This record gives sequence, C-alpha cells and structure tokens, in this order.
Amino acid sequence: GEPAPEEALIRCLDTLVKNQVLPGYLPEIAILELKRYELAQQPEKVIQEVGKIMINPELMLLPVSWKNLPDLLNSDDSEQKKPEPGAAHILLWRMPDTVKIQCRQATDDDLLALKLVAEDIDFREAAEQGNATLAKVLAVFYHAVDSGILIGPATGIKRNSRLFSHHSFDEAFLSSDVFTLQWHITQRCDLHCRHCYD
Repeated sequence: GEPAPEEALIRCLDTLVKNQVLPGYLPEIAILELKRYELAQQPEKVIQEVGKIMINPELMLLPVSWKNLPDLLNSDDSEQKKPEPGAAHILLWRMPDTVKIQCRQATDDDLLALKLVAEDIDFREAAEQGNATLAKVLAVFYHAVDSGILIGPATGIKRNSRLFSHHSFDEAFLSSDVFTLQWHITQRCDLHCRHCYD
C-alpha cells in the first residue's frame, strides 16, 4: 500500500539529503519531532503507586547518528550546540508529575541507570564492576528518578497527616526522601549557634 504521509516525508528528506540539498541531520530531526508529537497525542498513562523502581513506561530511547539534535528542538536553550555526526541516543519521555514532555540526549549516567533497572543489577555489584563507589552509583540512580526517567515508590518517611489537619500547607512538607540522623556524642560543642539547642 501507500506509505503513511510521515514515512513519505522522511523518504523525501532522505532523498534531498543524498542529493546534498538539505543537511544530513534533517531526517532524524523529523523522526524526533514525529515521536514527540505522537507522545503528546497519547493519553497520559496513569501510574499507580509502584512497589519498586521501574523505567518510566512512556520513555523512548531513540538511537540516532547525529549528536546534539535535541538542542534544535529545545529552541529556548541558550547554549545551543550545532548537530555533529556521531552515534548518540535520544531520551523522550513525559514527566510523571507535570506531564511535560522532555527530550534530551542520553548521557552515560542515564544509560547506566536504565541498565541497572532493566537488568535488575545490584548497586554494590555495579559499583564493584565499574570500579566506582557505591555513592556514585546511587547518585546516578537518584538523578534518573528525579528527572523522571525512572519512577520510584513513594517515600516511607512520612508524618501522620492527621496530626497536622488543623494547618493548611503543602503535603510535600509531610514527607522526605532521606532521613538525617545527628549523633551528639559529647555535648561539648564550643560553638554557640543561635538555632542550636546544645
């Protein structure tokens, strides 16, 4: 049958590139814009609370043969780089909380975080194999969660919201991703900070 209009356009762009009428990266930009448009047209996937870390179900990982392509699409980027030949991967996804569509070139850290989750690799094992510290592996992992590439379970560190029902403030103030412990061993600090109870 007849090719879809999008396929016909990409074939036409390929021909124009081969005839040196257009820059070589244009067909891949067209594919990237098409994928971004398709993602925007899809109904938002409702992600129920998850029990363990998972890859964002709306994430697309697109192999390309030109670097810096997202810079052309993100026109508000003040540090725009020109496309240059070279293999790369583009990440395209919708943020779980804001539903805003994101598009950027994948970094080695992004790819590592995706591999850790996709292959269920133990973080300590990954640190040993990569000759890195566990802290570095965890930082890569949590950055991917913060950026929406990975989706994690809700934090278990929460205050009882019923104790604060008579106050009106954002629920975000009732939970935390980390728990900080201060261990005062001697109670002999020689500082006199105004905010400190010691």
